[in-house]
Amino acid sequence: MNSKHSYDRLSAYDQISGNPQAHSTYDPVSVNPQAPSSYAQASANPPIHSVYDKAFAAPQTHSAYSLVKLVRSPHDLDSAHGTMSLWEATISLAKSAVGAGALFMPLCFLRLGLLGGLIGITLAMVLTVMSLTFLGIACQRTGATDYLQLANALGGPKLEFFTVICVVAVMFAPIIVYIRLSSAYLVNFLYHFCGISGEQHVVEVLLSIFVLWPMSWIRDGQKLAQFSSLGMLGMIYVAGLALFDFLLSSPWDFSTVQWFNYESTWKEAFGCLSMILFSFNCHFTLPTITRDLERPTAERNRSVIVASSCAAATFYLLIGISGYLQFGPQITGDMLAAKPSSPAYIIGQLSIAVVNVVSFPLIIIPVRGIIQWGCSKLGPFRPNSIAGSDALQGAAIILVGLITSSQFQSTAKVFDLIGSICGGPVTLLLPALFFRRSTGRINPTVLILYIFGLCMLFGGILCILL
Repeated sequence: MNSKHSYDRLSAYDQISGNPQAHSTYDPVSVNPQAPSSYAQASANPPIHSVYDKAFAAPQTHSAYSLVKLVRSPHDLDSAHGTMSLWEATISLAKSAVGAGALFMPLCFLRLGLLGGLIGITLAMVLTVMSLTFLGIACQRTGATDYLQLANALGGPKLEFFTVICVVAVMFAPIIVYIRLSSAYLVNFLYHFCGISGEQHVVEVLLSIFVLWPMSWIRDGQKLAQFSSLGMLGMIYVAGLALFDFLLSSPWDFSTVQWFNYESTWKEAFGCLSMILFSFNCHFTLPTITRDLERPTAERNRSVIVASSCAAATFYLLIGISGYLQFGPQITGDMLAAKPSSPAYIIGQLSIAVVNVVSFPLIIIPVRGIIQWGCSKLGPFRPNSIAGSDALQGAAIILVGLITSSQFQSTAKVFDLIGSICGGPVTLLLPALFFRRSTGRINPTVLILYIFGLCMLFGGILCILL
């Protein structure tokens, strides 16, 4: 997943959250005279000011355009109005991209080899730049500010439904990662600092019931947006820890370093490639940045995309190479688990766990909004108690997350499968399709994204079946 999201891509993504007060200022019909009638219908409706108003609104307002901001970036929580400089936009997009996937980069280098890991990160960065560029062009041509708007405007209800399925599945990646990583780090802390041993599965359930479930009731994401920057600080700490721990280690042992790891199975290699690509995911953030960027020309958008992708790649290379050279075959999961008794590594674990827990509502809010969107399609959705509805939906989301989490042998598998089966369509196929629908053109780059997206999708399915 990563999450991806600063650590916040997986920490609620720095990529997805609701902002009831933020409204776009464009007129979609004037931007695109050929836009589908759902645009005109939505623009004729009065403003809808919250996710709940959207879900409870009359059926005629249930187009993707009227359901504005169900899938949003926390950037909108910080700056719903005004403009962004190139620097601010680059930092915001980079925060969304750098996520928990960085913790697993040393494992990717171990399975792919040193040169294989470099090629994997470079390929993922290039594909990300291509897909984000196409996504930005589609947003500018339609005036849409999220995936649902784009899907409804360019493909109608069928494409919108497919997009919703992919988006919800992608959102469950950080939910599962939050639960697994936070519980594992808590178990490690209790054992080494308090002398208390416990089963991770038990801690996952207790953490979900007594911490994550009450946090899921929170409706105001604005109060939690500040933690997106803390997530980035946590990842900066992890990157610095990986580098300095490697530089200060003595003696250096490069006997186990391989350029390519030919002993890895095709499933392991494919899983690492999909994990790396999914870790660059910041596609939910780009539409709002495209809208709020100062003088949003194609060249300025491209500059933001290239700079932020290079920044994310630098993070991943730094953590991946340092961790791989430092630990080699000792890496079995995330890098922070390589030294479970080291105070410096435990501090890193706790910082990531705290950000995970506090920013958990930033994932729940849009998932809850999409659930209500789905219910509204079936008929009027007006629960007697909004608070009770929030609690019930939060419990259902967490329960599904726990059940799904139990099906994965490791946290890395979450990235492997969800990243390929759902991340491929979201990060590659949909941007290429949006570009083709909005411009009416097919070029070689579109075909490249189609090919890689389909390879990821079917590769993930084969990993499950074989």
